[in-house]
Amino acid sequence: MSVFKVTRTVTVESFPHFRKYYQFYYKVLNETHEIAITYIPDGEMQSARVEYDKIVPLNTFREGSEEITEEEFRDVYFKATQIILEKNN
Repeated sequence: MSVFKVTRTVTVESFPHFRKYYQFYYKVLNETHEIAITYIPDGEMQSARVEYDKIVPLNTFREGSEEITEEEFRDVYFKATQIILEKNN
């Protein structure tokens, strides 16, 4: 059994809203959905994933996450898709 508690409240006043937590990047589209990117560029752990899904608050707004700019999000999106395209050939 797991018990979760709210440890803080984050108010998002406009959409889209962009966040980062280590190698995870989020574009919050509205109150329920987001685009999430996992981006690890180097070494044996290299990986990239881009997904559209419902917001997981404990990931997107977790302690230690920070707001980023749209430009930062777009840059990582481009880099992640480049890894995916390179591996697809």
